[in-house]
Amino acid sequence: AGGTCMKHVPVVQYLYYLAQIGIYSSPLCSNAEYIAYSNNPFPEFLKRGLKVSLCTVDPLHYHHTRQPVLEEYGTASKVFKLSGVDMCEVARNSVETCSYPADIKRKWLEAS
Repeated sequence: AGGTCMKHVPVVQYLYYLAQIGIYSSPLCSNAEYIAYSNNPFPEFLKRGLKVSLCTVDPLHYHHTRQPVLEEYGTASKVFKLSGVDMCEVARNSVETCSYPADIKRKWLEAS
């Protein structure tokens, strides 16, 4: 659930950091279902250097636009007061941890 179980287990966070394992989070879904924005570990994990990125969960249920991923990014930017650099890091993490072939990911990252 976007790392919410890891919030109180620093050892696991450290292992995820060392291995650079990606953690996906959907703040809109989390807020609607079980964890308030103020308790979401996403910004804390980002500041600690964990490889966090944003995703959508059940876009027809939780989102109000035709671009649910952009909605997640916009919400995270405003709610967690993320800088432009933070947003670029989150987007880069998303590309690095996606399942596209390595040559395509490399091309996307070189363009930025």
